[in-house]
Amino acid sequence: HITQSAMGALFAVLGPGWLGATIFNAPQNLKILKNDIGQTVSQVPWLVIILVSVVAMIVISQTATASIMVPIVMSIGIPPIYFVAMVQTLNVNFVIPAQPTLLFAVELDETGRTRPTSFIVSGFFVITVSIITGFLIKTLLGY
Repeated sequence: HITQSAMGALFAVLGPGWLGATIFNAPQNLKILKNDIGQTVSQVPWLVIILVSVVAMIVISQTATASIMVPIVMSIGIPPIYFVAMVQTLNVNFVIPAQPTLLFAVELDETGRTRPTSFIVSGFFVITVSIITGFLIKTLLGY
């Protein structure tokens, strides 16, 4: 039962990560992200948090999201320290219930109380606190 759940979770994350990377790295889509959305984000830098969050929700992989978004964020003129301060934004992959650890936790709960949506409130709380803390440290260091 555990092996079957682990294998199901593994395949559930490989597909969306590859598909998301393919979609967001397509030349036309990359042009839209850099030019159209990039202009708005460069004027209002905190919007990059929402942009990265949306991509992370779709791609469901922190590594794939970072490999897609770091070059885009850097190319539109957002300072690297800004991305470091908000790096926890990469972890919003619990919103769409396809993250292997999330699916594994739901499968292992014999009581049936854990649902795929059980992680949303606590997840957003922790990520919000982490981002605020990151920007507070950034400010305290003078960046």
